[in-house]
Amino acid sequence: MDKNLFRDFYVDFHKRRNKYGKTTGHKSSDLFKEAVGTGKKVLDLGCRDGSLTENYVQGNDVTGADVDDVALSLCRKALGIGTIHTDLNQSLPFDDASFDAVVAAEIIEHLIFPEQFVTEILRILKPGGTFCGSTPNVTRLKNRLRFLFGKTPFFDDTAHLRYFSYNALEELLKKYFSEAAITPFGGHILGNKNFGMLKLGISVTPVTPLWLGKLFSANLFWRTAKE
Repeated sequence: MDKNLFRDFYVDFHKRRNKYGKTTGHKSSDLFKEAVGTGKKVLDLGCRDGSLTENYVQGNDVTGADVDDVALSLCRKALGIGTIHTDLNQSLPFDDASFDAVVAAEIIEHLIFPEQFVTEILRILKPGGTFCGSTPNVTRLKNRLRFLFGKTPFFDDTAHLRYFSYNALEELLKKYFSEAAITPFGGHILGNKNFGMLKLGISVTPVTPLWLGKLFSANLFWRTAKE
């Protein structure tokens, strides 16, 4: 396989989809900032242009990693942090037990071998180190209804290779970590429609009851730690 295949694909994908400068929203930014904390050596995998990274760069020693060289250049210019080009489908070019925290926001769904990726995270984390990330919630009610009516919402994004429900994500993480806290976020309960001055729909937040979050959230955030 051409070693530049993934690099070229994601440079083109990010440009076509206008992905630079976008994150999953301020709610995820708060979740990641709290999980990472300060005074840490942090690795941000799939950092793109640093739009999410900027929320936890202050007070930390952060390294950004991505397969997109254009995004990495933007990240360096914006945040002044060290970056490294790497294909996250391969072994990570870092020493064992070298990071206090590893971030993987909206990354795991893009990978060919998610389990290999998680084992690599476990290897490079220091004991007690934090692993946090996020991924779309494939079994949200909106997707189920689309599928019921003959649409294929799971395959609209050609960059997504894997799909995770709350339970599937929990099962994966608990194979390698003793505990895994998963928080549904994003999206709305029963729609998000504007009718003049009236806006219908309740946002899914970290305090939303879990059963509702599983059903309606657009994304799933996780936080776990190496023993």
